[in-house]
Formats: sequence, structure tokens, C-alpha cells
Amino acid sequence: MFESELEGRLRAVLHAAELDGARFHAPTVEEVIALGESAPLTPALITQLWAIDATQLPADLAVGYGVAMQRISNAAAARVAVAAHRVAQTSPDDPQVPRELSAASQLGAALGIGSGAADALVAESTQLVEVLPDALAMALAGDLSWRKASSLASNTLGMAPDKARQVAGKVLPKSW
Repeated sequence: MFESELEGRLRAVLHAAELDGARFHAPTVEEVIALGESAPLTPALITQLWAIDATQLPADLAVGYGVAMQRISNAAAARVAVAAHRVAQTSPDDPQVPRELSAASQLGAALGIGSGAADALVAESTQLVEVLPDALAMALAGDLSWRKASSLASNTLGMAPDKARQVAGKVLPKSW
């Protein structure tokens, strides 16, 4: 459904351009890379970036391309965190095997990570989704690396939610 909505919007833009006598041109590699460095990461932009052959880029464009692809990686890692939180929410809660442990064991096996990394993923994901929504939003937008987001989450785990958000409010503006 999202793709058909996007296609409809694109058709409307193209139709409006035709009515204005303007000619539509496909964006250049330079334009796509520039957008990838700071524009919202839409499925269309990600597809355009993915289609670029980085082995043929001059150094300055290759750096910009690297930035754009890192933003995609950041957003993808944040989406993994959202999925991990959902697994934790929906896992059975049992006195013998708490839901977080159940989720971590499922995720560890599915993602091919060790138990410590899986435990950290569940705890940090829960902290980001439930306590640090601004950090999660930045990561989902590609503007905060998973390393920084998970570090913030990990270092605020024992804090009261309002204190954790205060820390995030001081740290996030300096994190990019």
C-alpha cells in the first residue's frame, strides 16, 4: 500500500510538471548522494542510493556516499531495536524464564549473536523505545549511530525515566 501511495504522489508531481511545461529529469548521482547525506531516508531515496556503484565514484562523492550509507545502516539498526523490543513485549513471561531472557534467547539464535549481546540488545532496545524516544527517533532517521544510541541507553538503564531523558537532552545535541 505504501508503494502505491508513493507511486501516486510521483505521478501527481510528474503530471503537475507536465502541466507547467517543465520537464522531469532523473536526479544525478551527485544529487542523490547529497540527499542521502541529510534528507529524510525514504524508501525511494534508499533505492536510488543502493543502485549507485561506489567503485566508480570519485573520492569526494565516495565520502558522501559513505555518509549516506551509514545513515541507512543507522536507521536499519534502530529498526532491529524496535523489533527486539517487540519480541520482548510479546514473549511469554514466566517466573522461571522472564520475558527478557526468552526474547534474548530467540533473538540471539535468530541474529547469530551471543547471549551477552542479545541481553544487551533487549535491554537497550527497551530503554530506547520506552524511555528515550528522542534518541530512538534520531536513530530511526539515520542521524544517530546504533553505537551511540545503545551507549546512551546502556548508561541510563538504572536511572529514573525523567533523569534518563535529562541526560539524553544534554547528550543528544552534541552526538552528531
